Amino acid sequence: MELPSPITLLYVYYTTPLTSGSQSPWSISHPAFILVCLYVVHYMNRAIISPLRTPTRSRSHITVPMAAILFNLLNGSLIGAFLSSGRLTFENMRQHAWGFCFGVCLFLFGMAGNILHDEVLLSIRKDKDRKKGDQSQQGEHKYAIPVGYLYRWIS
Repeated sequence: MELPSPITLLYVYYTTPLTSGSQSPWSISHPAFILVCLYVVHYMNRAIISPLRTPTRSRSHITVPMAAILFNLLNGSLIGAFLSSGRLTFENMRQHAWGFCFGVCLFLFGMAGNILHDEVLLSIRKDKDRKKGDQSQQGEHKYAIPVGYLYRWIS
């Protein structure tokens, strides 16, 4: 349900008529292209890698994935249109390079934290599934509180 977002972003970024002419937004060092790559990497982790690694999930009503698909289509197209609009240029980046670099570092730190904390949750599920097989009473729910890293402040 989240895969439409990076696909829509790439489509709009590539085909939008708003792209400015002097600089190619497909240049590997273009600020907008860097943000597109970060967005796609984030959604590949979120839409493909993470669901393949997690055990089966609870069933949900059809309106939940449909609303998520609609949101992700809108989100990807709006972000793709902005990034291809030419508003992020090399000239702008000279003035705000520290902010851009800080934002990219913050993104990388956040994504690493997200993956790390997903590992904690996955290990809890794996331990729960192992213990569930050892129990004589099936159907009994066991709950666990995640610990460590940033969970110490929220658990």
